[in-house]
Amino acid sequence: MNICVYWEQASWGGVDSYLRTLLYHWPNQNHEILVLSNKGNKGLERIQKDLESIPNVRIKKISIWSQAQFLENFDSPGFVIRLFAYALFPFFLLQNFFSILFTLPKQTDVLISQNGAYPGGWSCLVVFLVAKMKRIKMKALVIHHSSTARRIGWYMLEYLLDRMVVAFADKIITVSKASLDSFTHFRKIKLKNRQGNLVYNGVEIPSTNDVKNIFQVEDVKLKIGLVGRCEKRKGHFDILEALILMEPSYRAKLQILFIGHYDVEFKEQVQKFCDKHRITNSVTLYGYSSHTSHEIVDNLDLLCCLTQDYEGFGLTVIEAMAAGTPVLTTDVGALKEFVQNGKNCIVIPPNSPAEISDKLKDFIDQRQKWDALLLNAKTTANVFSAENMANNYYKLLTGN
Repeated sequence: MNICVYWEQASWGGVDSYLRTLLYHWPNQNHEILVLSNKGNKGLERIQKDLESIPNVRIKKISIWSQAQFLENFDSPGFVIRLFAYALFPFFLLQNFFSILFTLPKQTDVLISQNGAYPGGWSCLVVFLVAKMKRIKMKALVIHHSSTARRIGWYMLEYLLDRMVVAFADKIITVSKASLDSFTHFRKIKLKNRQGNLVYNGVEIPSTNDVKNIFQVEDVKLKIGLVGRCEKRKGHFDILEALILMEPSYRAKLQILFIGHYDVEFKEQVQKFCDKHRITNSVTLYGYSSHTSHEIVDNLDLLCCLTQDYEGFGLTVIEAMAAGTPVLTTDVGALKEFVQNGKNCIVIPPNSPAEISDKLKDFIDQRQKWDALLLNAKTTANVFSAENMANNYYKLLTGN
């Protein structure tokens, strides 16, 4: 069987972690798998060596155009340039159609188009028209995050694309019930019978932990980490405000680590905030880490997932549970589907610096209470194993 994974992405994140895990654990190693991706995909750059080590996987990069890629040619694009990029949207779709048409193998049996949010990468939708023309038997769209309402300026074009996806995709797969609900609600779509499917993400469950102290934090301090792309909605400034609310004696026992990509604006805002409130020594902008997700969470004393609005799945939370690292989290989006306050983690409302401050002090004072959550957390993580995820995709897409 020939499988093609189509993937358009700009930066790195949970989507590439998912793909690496899925292909590593794909049940049938006799299947030939082609990863067809846009050039400049930083997520692919991150996992390319891992994918190339899988014998039945090969990679091909193609030229895909998008508004984001167009705007990267300008240091600081103004309103006129952004408006021009907006007007080019249909031409980008047409160019992407022909790029995919000439590269998607006709002998493909299964197409997996993986997208972050929806509509996300527009070529991830255009690929279904090509797949229909080439009579590919099984066509699936995987959505990893929330959906947004159609834009007013391109409402009719987006409506037609949505109708095409529903008409041509055999399976719409989301990584959480929250993501599936978001898709049908915001896009005003009614799916066909058995077209909508839920397959939770999976993580590799470690048999042993191998702590390497990769963050070089003083032994006297507890390492409190936020892992993933650094942006305001992820609650980074909530934990900074929580530090301000703490007595200096508590603050001195903590080192806050922001682990993940950040832009210049975010860095400047954090540095200005920390300097103003004199908490610079308690915060480290670690940035991107080349270590595995397991190594990262295993080196933390506490993982904080403080997303304010919506979480498509919450992969780092499951990874921490699998590694035996306590978790402090909000319960937004898909997180509600598996977090249990006081059983497998501690849950707080979003946008609540005072709650964060109180829980961090409690973590310092009552470590045994937090460690008691780890057994249930491990049980939760086992449900979301990489093997379970890969087997679910395999059965759904191959009928075996």
